[in-house]
Amino acid sequence: MHEFNLNAIEVALEPFVVTQDSEGLGAAIDSAGCSGITFVINIGESLDTLSGSVYHTFTIQKAIDSAFTSPVDCSASELSNASGTLSAATIVVDDPAEDGVVHILHVTPDADYRYYRLEDDVTGTHTNGTPIGAIAIKHFETSVS
Repeated sequence: MHEFNLNAIEVALEPFVVTQDSEGLGAAIDSAGCSGITFVINIGESLDTLSGSVYHTFTIQKAIDSAFTSPVDCSASELSNASGTLSAATIVVDDPAEDGVVHILHVTPDADYRYYRLEDDVTGTHTNGTPIGAIAIKHFETSVS
């Protein structure tokens, strides 16, 4: 029998009022030894009016090195949320009704990639920004007799 033990929580994205892409690159999360990583993304109320031309696109990236020299976006089939498999590999927040929420994304590590991070691709002019922060919960499978 197997039981999952959630015993590793890391800051995936320092809480910050994000106005540009460089502020939305998360920390490298090392997947060595874990069976999954759950990203909990806390999106605050935007201080700008979100729209089709001013928005955030969240993606989980993977890489073979912690510097993310050649990052690859995870595909929709690699990700899941509380409802199951996603139809798209990104979360787009482009409407005032879509901020002020928490999103949860889970990824099962790919044997070819060790490191994962959250990326917030900011589109349009974000003068005042949106408060965003995220944690990563690493799952370790343990055997129980």
